[in-house]
Amino acid sequence: MIPSAHVRDPQTYAVIGASMEVFNELGSGFLERVYMEALTIEFLTRSVPYLREVELSVVYKGKPLPCSYRADFICFGELLVEIKALTKLSGIGAVPNHQLPEGNWLSKSLTDQLRRRKPRIRTICPLICANL
Repeated sequence: MIPSAHVRDPQTYAVIGASMEVFNELGSGFLERVYMEALTIEFLTRSVPYLREVELSVVYKGKPLPCSYRADFICFGELLVEIKALTKLSGIGAVPNHQLPEGNWLSKSLTDQLRRRKPRIRTICPLICANL
C-alpha cells in the first residue's frame, strides 16, 4: 500500500483500491449487479462514503428532461463510479465497439452535465470486469 502522503488523490485511490479488491476476490464472469453488491460491502469495510443508484437529472438546451440518468455510485459526494461487466474487451467474440466502456462509454454531454452539477461530480471512475 502506498503511504497517503504520496497519493495525489486519496478519494479516487480509495475507490480504485476497493474496486481492485472486489475484482481480485470475485474475478470475472459475473453480472454487474454482483460486482455492485460486493463493492457496497467493500466501501463499508473501507469507510468509503457512498450513495448507491443515484438518479441525476439531465438537461437539454437548458430544459430538464422528464427522464434521468442513474449512477451506480457516487462516493465522497463527488466521485461517480460506474460498473461495466463485459464478456470481452477485444478480439473474436468481443462485444461490439459501441458497447465498450472506452472513450465515449459515458457521453461527453452527460460528462459535462455531471461536472457542472452542484455539488460538482469531479471524476468518473469505471470498474470494468471482463472475461479475458
